[in-house]
Amino acid sequence: DVEVVVAAGATLDVGYVEQTLAGLSGGGMVKGTGVVLADGATLVATTANDAPTTVDGQLTIAGGGKVVFPADLVRGNYDFALVGATTLVGAENLADWTFENLPRNMTAELVVEDNVIHCKVYRKGLFVIIK
Repeated sequence: DVEVVVAAGATLDVGYVEQTLAGLSGGGMVKGTGVVLADGATLVATTANDAPTTVDGQLTIAGGGKVVFPADLVRGNYDFALVGATTLVGAENLADWTFENLPRNMTAELVVEDNVIHCKVYRKGLFVIIK
């Protein structure tokens, strides 16, 4: 199982052969016609995720996986842009993903916006404004 970390500003060309990955992160670009996140894959959410890792081609989400948060995640609302692609297939499988290192007082969800997978993190609880 191969986990790929592509540094911001770097490009990894995987060519025209389908590549199945156990993880993808780093903020750089992967070029290829068939990049697959395997069932059980890992995406890493870091506070440095201002720009997502990008797949210049098709990204397939083959099944469930997990998003790992930094151990020092503090209370607050976050929007982690994890990975984007020219074409995204299998986004319905994101419903089967889990979250690791998420503080008990927070909740998270994966959403797709403009072919970018975002992990949105919110504080749990009720907020009431009384005037």
